[in-house]
Amino acid sequence: MPRRPDPRKSTRALDRLGPDETARLLPQLLGLHPELREEAEALALRMITAVDPEDVAEAMEFAFSGIAQEEGGNSGGGAFCEAALAPFLKGLERLLAMAQAEPALAQAKGMILGLHDLKRQLPPDAEDYCSGRGLREVLEAWVRGRPAAADAPLLAWVGEVLPDWRGDVAPTLARLRQPAGRP
Repeated sequence: MPRRPDPRKSTRALDRLGPDETARLLPQLLGLHPELREEAEALALRMITAVDPEDVAEAMEFAFSGIAQEEGGNSGGGAFCEAALAPFLKGLERLLAMAQAEPALAQAKGMILGLHDLKRQLPPDAEDYCSGRGLREVLEAWVRGRPAAADAPLLAWVGEVLPDWRGDVAPTLARLRQPAGRP
């Protein structure tokens, strides 16, 4: 019977790269082959803008899954929530900075859906911080990156999918949209 190759002895270096090495490889490859830059740009844009609200909400649920074990409620839990929310906010801010309106809307929807779902899963001492403050941070990023006219589709979606939160989202957006110094 012929011997099978040992999969642990694979010589495929690309398959064995770690995340940092992979990140360093692309700039080197594009430096050697600038003709690939346009194709790499198109692939990068597709990767960045492929946002599904359900996937975002699920990823948030996973990111926040350790909060039940956190002690200290709003003190320890607040820090945990802030850290768990940070990459999602960065993703939203990146899409907004790139003027990717539809993917940004999908990201915001997913984040709001995730926070809504978390409210029922988190301990009472963490839910207000994670849900309430998290929602405000999402809406603050939205307001910084999108004009007021962009609020209508977001509010329509909240009213349809999360009607119990329309009373939180609409007034918060309205307050955030008010010019400084106006009540």
